[in-house]
This record gives sequence, C-alpha cells and structure tokens, in this order.
Amino acid sequence: MVANTIQRATEISDRCYYLRVDQLSPALRQQLLQMMRQNHGAVPVIIYEKQRQRKIVMEKQYWLSDSAQTRAKLVHLLGKDNVVLQ
Repeated sequence: MVANTIQRATEISDRCYYLRVDQLSPALRQQLLQMMRQNHGAVPVIIYEKQRQRKIVMEKQYWLSDSAQTRAKLVHLLGKDNVVLQ
C-alpha cells in the first residue's frame, strides 16, 4: 500500500502546534481534548511531556485551528512559554 489516506493539500497546514506540559495528568488531558474538539482545524498538534520525556503526535481529529482565539486558549491553559505555533 502506498498511502493510508489521501487529502487535498489545502486541508493540511504547513504549521504545527507544539505544546509542552510537565506531566499530562488525567485532568489536563481531558481539558486539552475538550479544547481540541471545540477548536478543531487543520493544524497538527504535538505534545511534549517533560517528566516522561515523550512526544505525543495527536491524531487528525484533535488538530487545531490556526486562530488567535485558539492560541489564546492554549496559552491560558498551558502558559505562554509552553505553546509554540511554528
């Protein structure tokens, strides 16, 4: 098989959210998932959990929108230094 899924190039962002957390507790995980469902978009999300030194690449259903409102919600939840849109 060559590809699992095919998408239009316009549906995929050339940017990515990088989110850093000390520990992904069940409560924080639920807050993030709810926020991701409410602000769904075309920007992939990668979460770095410092304590366990692991990277979590979120599935497409949890990708976020590239909006100032989404960034503000992430900053409010995780802190300015823990949210990067690149």
